[in-house]
Amino acid sequence: MLSYQQTLDFVNYLMSKDPHYPAWSESEEYKDLTQRNEAGNPIWYLILKKPEPFYDAYLEFKAKGTR
Repeated sequence: MLSYQQTLDFVNYLMSKDPHYPAWSESEEYKDLTQRNEAGNPIWYLILKKPEPFYDAYLEFKAKGTR
């Protein structure tokens, strides 16, 4: 799991690589009716259909020795 700072650094890396990076993959919303938040609403998840570009970018990010 990435820390808050590592996540921020990775997102900044993605934006510097390609400002349109969120469009690298189609996504699908999933509502989990078995889990609820504090307000009692179902928890929503965003599922990437093709995570490989993000994983490849993460490997590049880690290889550069950033935090």
